[in-house]
Amino acid sequence: MIPRLTCWFESLCTRLPWLAAIYKLYYRRLLNREVALAQIKPLHRVLCIGAGPLPVTAMEIARRCGARVTAIDICPRAVRLGRKAVAKQGLDGQVDIRYGDGRKICPRGYDFIHIARQVCPQQCVLDNILPSASSATRIMVRTPHPCLADLYGKQALSGGTLLLKGERHEKAGVGSNRRGLDRSAAVVG
Repeated sequence: MIPRLTCWFESLCTRLPWLAAIYKLYYRRLLNREVALAQIKPLHRVLCIGAGPLPVTAMEIARRCGARVTAIDICPRAVRLGRKAVAKQGLDGQVDIRYGDGRKICPRGYDFIHIARQVCPQQCVLDNILPSASSATRIMVRTPHPCLADLYGKQALSGGTLLLKGERHEKAGVGSNRRGLDRSAAVVG
């Protein structure tokens, strides 16, 4: 339910700049924490899975960190609108929006991978990425608060934003339970 509503709302934001500005405020605090935790550098290659029609995370990572960002989405309309939003912000040289499926994408060559909250099923995306990503690749999964997890669908992970770090990401027991993650992942709000 929430992923569809978010897609609709982000589509509306692409037509109403004042609403987009308010929407970005919603993500400001979360993005501040995620960017600090991710330690993204200007030369890093970043992959954002689940760009959406208004790819706020991809644009903010590019703007704040100077990194080159590839953002993918499985919805052709979201890709089309996302490209327009990136161009309006003057970031089309830094953020590349593409059609793609996180369950099939090759994660090699990326220093940091961000999986959006609305990506479903997140576990399938992780199952694709974890075996192929470099041991140095940092992977962040934005998950819904446990009390909202059911609104994201049965297959949503929950518990806050999970950062799976470096070599440890292969051993992280990512699931709907926070226990067992503390040594392998940092949990952000």
